[in-house]
Amino acid sequence: MNSWGITYEAALKHTNDERQPPDEGRRRQFKRGWSDFANRNQRYTADTLAALTWTNLGYRFAQDLQTSPAEDIDEVWAVVADWYLIERGLK
Repeated sequence: MNSWGITYEAALKHTNDERQPPDEGRRRQFKRGWSDFANRNQRYTADTLAALTWTNLGYRFAQDLQTSPAEDIDEVWAVVADWYLIERGLK
């Protein structure tokens, strides 16, 4: 459990994980998804959320956390990017 009150496992477990290793471009995708929910009031469809991507992962966290300070986004990104690498034995 983290300071946001959700488990990383719950946020990251998905049967259709299409994410590629984290990098700067994927960090921007994550932040765009977060901003889609938090700032643009966009709502993703079930089809969009059917696969786990960096963009919709950012969206999911923004939806769950209902916050958008830059430091929160960067902190969540750092954790989920690290988790991705650890789970795949890349770190």
